[in-house]
Order: sequence, then C-alpha cells, then structure tokens
Amino acid sequence: MLPMRSQSIARFVSKSFRNVSQASCSVPLTDPIESGVSSRYPRPSSQEVKISKLENGIRVASIDNGGSVSKLAISLQSGSRYESVPNQGISQLVKNAAFMANKDRSALRTVREMQDIGGSL
Repeated sequence: MLPMRSQSIARFVSKSFRNVSQASCSVPLTDPIESGVSSRYPRPSSQEVKISKLENGIRVASIDNGGSVSKLAISLQSGSRYESVPNQGISQLVKNAAFMANKDRSALRTVREMQDIGGSL
C-alpha cells in the first residue's frame, strides 16, 4: 500500500495524463494544419530520388529537400543477405562493434554524440 501522500500524487498524475491524452486525441491527424502555421524548413519541390555514379564506381542516391541540413547514410553490399556460411553473423558483429568504445571515448559517449547531431546507432 502506498503512503497517503504518494496516493494523492499518483491520483493527480493519473488525472493529468488522462486530460492530456483526451486533448491530444481531439484533433484527428487527417485534418490539415491551419493556414498561417509555417514550417521551419521550406517544403521540398519534389521527392525525386536522383541516383548518380561517381568515377570510382560508388553509387550515390540523393533527394533535395530544400533545407540546410544534410543526412548521410553509407550502405555497402553487406548484411545478412550477402553472408555466406563461413562468415555467417559477421554483419551483426560489425553492427555491434562499429563506432563503439575506443581509446578516446566510451560506447555511451559515442552514441550520445551521434544523437546530438541527429544520428542514430
């Protein structure tokens, strides 16, 4: 049994979350945003994916989103799809080991630094 003060706090929090969840569900996500509300970034002109090939043979896929922020993803012919029996599981090993702890920083610090700049590991 919770002490009396804890019970009242729990009741207050429960009611507060109930009110918030009801208010957030009152506007369906299918309704358009009110006019006059502007986005932080300009609307992209198109979502056309441009694929180009560099001189060294690397293929690059890009989308111009019209913003000032860039994202980069490096993808090789890797993953479990490309593993053979002798190297089975190597993709998982590389995923778990890449960019983790080293002599300069811990695994947690690496993950946090990536999150600070918008990345994810």
